[in-house]
Amino acid sequence: MYINAVICGYRQRKKGSTNYIIAHYILNHLGSRENFSVTSIAKACNVSKASVSRFCRCIGLQDFLDLQILIKSYVSLTEHKFHYQHQNSHDLRDYVKSVTDKINQFNQNIDIKIILELVHDIHRYEKVSFLGMMQSGHILMNLQDDLASLRKFVYCTTDAVQIKDTIVNANENDLIIIFSARGYFFDIILPRIRILDKNHYPKIYFVTTNQLKKSKFVYKNIILDTNYNYSSSTILFQLLSNMIALEYYNRYEIE
Repeated sequence: MYINAVICGYRQRKKGSTNYIIAHYILNHLGSRENFSVTSIAKACNVSKASVSRFCRCIGLQDFLDLQILIKSYVSLTEHKFHYQHQNSHDLRDYVKSVTDKINQFNQNIDIKIILELVHDIHRYEKVSFLGMMQSGHILMNLQDDLASLRKFVYCTTDAVQIKDTIVNANENDLIIIFSARGYFFDIILPRIRILDKNHYPKIYFVTTNQLKKSKFVYKNIILDTNYNYSSSTILFQLLSNMIALEYYNRYEIE
């Protein structure tokens, strides 16, 4: 769920309505690093805190916490989307070289055994979920389509609220594969929820470019790179997705 797409519809409503005022304010301040709260939004929009809560429910969210999750995911992406490795260079060939270097590093360091184990788990688990936000969303959806063509049907979502619900409601019978380029997935999605308190949490593979963001409840971390870069990280995620689909085809093709 992209926050601008969710809220924009309410800014098209009757100008001057409470929902219009709230939607207009949030969209105009998304990039301001403002610390949104029910109180701050209500004060800025000259509406009641109850009106802010009703607005959250109107756009399909459970509560204000869900809105904060959407805002955090938006800010996390936009702060780094155009951060290239060669920030001070205007030569696009430097960008191509940086991506090529990343792919070569990926080829040398990727642990094929983990990929094979992941593919095996995708096949044997009945309940499989692919979770990721914005940057990795279209990659995961393409992988979902590839697996569906091989008669393996998995759940995939990029909606922050649905992602949270999927993790919270999962158990030991669930397999979850998370793509998180910068590694801050759990900081954004589960800021107040400790799934470590669960007696039976799911089997989780965590794919990232941040080797420092490791969680104890993750079964295995798949580190694609050790230095985040928006553009090259997207390519590495796509390479891994292609490898998963190809290996699944090689192993479990339905004749």
